[in-house]
Amino acid sequence: ALRVNVQGNENDSIIVADNLSSDEFYSIQTAGWIIVDFNSEKSICNFSNEDYVLYFNINCTDAKLKPTYLIEYSNNYRDGNYGGLDFTSSKIDTDSTTVYLIDDIAFDNPFTPYDANKLDVFLTALKTGKVLTMSFYYYEYDIVSDADELTLNRTISFQLKNNHLLNTATNCK
Repeated sequence: ALRVNVQGNENDSIIVADNLSSDEFYSIQTAGWIIVDFNSEKSICNFSNEDYVLYFNINCTDAKLKPTYLIEYSNNYRDGNYGGLDFTSSKIDTDSTTVYLIDDIAFDNPFTPYDANKLDVFLTALKTGKVLTMSFYYYEYDIVSDADELTLNRTISFQLKNNHLLNTATNCK
C-alpha cells in the first residue's frame, strides 16, 4: 500500500493522480483527507478505510453545481479486483437509506435531496469531527411480516484528519 502522510498546508496535501497507475492509486492509505489532482481537476479524497475510497466534492468551483460524494472500492476489497468500481454516490437515487454519523451523532442526509442548510450543519460538524460513519440500508421483503423492511447492507467509517482540506475548492460534476 502507498501510505501518504499529510502535513502542513494544502500544497503539501496534493497527490497528482496522473503520475500513478490505477493499482497504485487504489492502494493509497491515509489517516484522513487528501487532495487528488487528476487531469488538473481537484477532488478531496479519503483513503483511511482500507476497503473504500471516499471522494468528497463539497466546495464547488462552479456555484451552480451541487456538492457530491462518491464511494469506490479499493484494491484491498475482497479479491483485489474491485479497485475503482463504484459502490455508491450521492447521485444514485435508490430505495435505500443512508445514515450519516459524525462521532456517533446522526445527521440528516444533505445530499439527496440536496439541502444547503443541512449541508452547512453537516460540514460544520465534519470539520471538527474525528470519524465519519455511513450506514447503508436497503429495503428487503420480509416473508413473516409480508412487508418491505430496512435491512443494513454495510457500515463504512473514515477517519477525519486534515479537516482543513475540506475548504479546498473542488470540481463538482
